[in-house]
Amino acid sequence: MRLPVAIAVVSVTACGPLEPHEEGYVDHDPGVWRAGLTAGEAGGCDTSIVAGLTAQLVAELNCITPNTMADFRGPNITVGAAVQPYLNPAAASALKAAVAASGTNITLSSAYRSVAQQYLLLKWFRAGQCGIQAAAEPGKSNHQSGRAIDVPSYNFWISRLQAHGWSWYGSGDVVHFDFLGAPNGGSTSVLAFQRLWNKNHTSQLTEDGDWGPMTEAAMAASPTTGFAISGCGTPPMTGTLTGRVYRVNPADPMDLSSGIAGATVQAGGQTRTTDMAGQYTIELPEGTYTVSATASGFATASLSRTVAVGQTIWGSVGLTPSGAPDNAGPELVLVSPLAGARLGAADVTLTGTATDALGTVAALTVAVNGAAGAPVSVSGGAFSHAVRLVPGANAVQLVATDDHGNVTRLDVAFSFATGVDGLVLSEAGSVAGATVDVVTPGGYFSAASAADGTFHFDLLPGPYRLRATAPGLAVLEVPFVVGVGRREEATLTLMPSPEPTEVQGGCGCSSGFEAFVLLGLLGLRRRR
Repeated sequence: MRLPVAIAVVSVTACGPLEPHEEGYVDHDPGVWRAGLTAGEAGGCDTSIVAGLTAQLVAELNCITPNTMADFRGPNITVGAAVQPYLNPAAASALKAAVAASGTNITLSSAYRSVAQQYLLLKWFRAGQCGIQAAAEPGKSNHQSGRAIDVPSYNFWISRLQAHGWSWYGSGDVVHFDFLGAPNGGSTSVLAFQRLWNKNHTSQLTEDGDWGPMTEAAMAASPTTGFAISGCGTPPMTGTLTGRVYRVNPADPMDLSSGIAGATVQAGGQTRTTDMAGQYTIELPEGTYTVSATASGFATASLSRTVAVGQTIWGSVGLTPSGAPDNAGPELVLVSPLAGARLGAADVTLTGTATDALGTVAALTVAVNGAAGAPVSVSGGAFSHAVRLVPGANAVQLVATDDHGNVTRLDVAFSFATGVDGLVLSEAGSVAGATVDVVTPGGYFSAASAADGTFHFDLLPGPYRLRATAPGLAVLEVPFVVGVGRREEATLTLMPSPEPTEVQGGCGCSSGFEAFVLLGLLGLRRRR
């Protein structure tokens, strides 16, 4: 479920009328970031939650066509934290000309918008969230072409932007302006995402620039922070499987020193012959494979290995002389999570391989913290099984038995640390060095936000209050609850402190005009 978002808004009455270009505008609450968050899971109403993915999409656009976008930042142009400061070069020039002619400052709440950001807006619009008036399908908004901007103080700018080639959308989306003198490049933005996805997955999208169901599903599964592989270089699409075929030493099963030259190794439809040291190497697409090894005078043996793109995976196969008894237990390999991992969720899926060189795996069980072992299904030498951890240290034991009764045990430990992972933001972006306090009935303890604005607390499950302070920004204090299912995530947005007021004819009036003072926003998400 999703916890409510806490918002504190104070209405401030100005002494005189607002200037026409200073209309009050309250942005929406930001989403909640956590490690591994996908675009499909992203909540809130702030597209900066996909900033990492958006940066990769901008780079991918420039891989397709260099200098597609121009950075329009300059004198008297202010952008919000979620704004990508790029426009088509012609649109950027027209914006700068309009601002220079006006003699004042313009603030933009959106300019170039990636298909990831547009996907979020459409998702939230369909859900009736965030007060969004309209949202186009990704690739069909002029924001993806770099020929659209959103201006909160739109009334002041309508005539001034129109004088330089911009068109006002009208009452259907009052903050929106288009520069139709620039070409429509929305499909190229979709193509940029398709290419970025294909660089990181063996399940390929058709690179046609069309926003279809498969592309939308891929976007929903994309990490908000971006992919492992990005940029203009040609990425690897395979992983390396390498190892040694060796003679099994009954006295020491870990002894791989006696390599068997000339052995035949097969995996993924490919065949290799080992060198003088018994070594082999095969390039394979991502996936789980059965690796079989044969040599004259030895019994055939096999194992399973999971290959990952861009990684080197070892798969050494031990052979025993023909007719020798099978005294070795199955081979167990845990692929994920890594042994000793510190995890942020109670529900974890164990994945790995279980194979027997001279037979089959008759049974595989997993036990958590001394409980009775639960049966695990093995298919094609691979297994995947969900377990639930408790807060703190956890001991997991995997037990595999082959068809000759040989047993292998694999003991691993994980820790599940409950608590909160957070991010402190302001209108200018992340806030480094903010003081974040966890307030409890017995007092409080503090930490400073890191250079990227993040903070972390390990906490026992229960209710707390979270308080953030930073120079020049309003203090924010909000309640939150640490649950037992996963670490909580919080995004704290601090707004500027209200300026001192002076009395004019008995009316308290701020030196600015702000119609609203937004003290802060906290987004929390709990999934189960």
